[in-house]
Amino acid sequence: MVVRFSFATVTSPPTTGVTFYASPSGGGNGTLESPFKIADFWPLAGPGKQLRLLPGRYIGAASMILPPNGLSGTSAAPISIVAHVDGTVEIDGQKLNKPCELLSGNHWFAIEGINMHHSGGIGSGNHVCNVRDSNDVTLRRCLGWEAQSGDTNIFRRS
Repeated sequence: MVVRFSFATVTSPPTTGVTFYASPSGGGNGTLESPFKIADFWPLAGPGKQLRLLPGRYIGAASMILPPNGLSGTSAAPISIVAHVDGTVEIDGQKLNKPCELLSGNHWFAIEGINMHHSGGIGSGNHVCNVRDSNDVTLRRCLGWEAQSGDTNIFRRS
């Protein structure tokens, strides 16, 4: 099991698939001109697919990084969730949602340039970014703060 927390500035991995776009207001078809919500990406996601997050503050359950169990990329073509401009994307759980959670079988993901905070929700382990039972997940240039009260882990691998 590998989880990489990378803090160096590096270029995004090449994608072999399609690029989709999401915005805080969403509602479109996933193009740059008509972005959708993050949750709308999951039925389309697969190896080599990339979701570029446009600048802004993402709130609500449909705006969290919560792929369904078993969704995976490959070593040659990870699934990428990338800030369109580093540091301009803020995923705010509002103490109600988990900003980023990859669970059972979410292998080969790359998440880059995203700020995440104020985790919450039902269940134990309300970390800002939690990776459980998933391998080869890479976080690059991501910031996290304000896990749920009493939780000392911002980024957690379990």
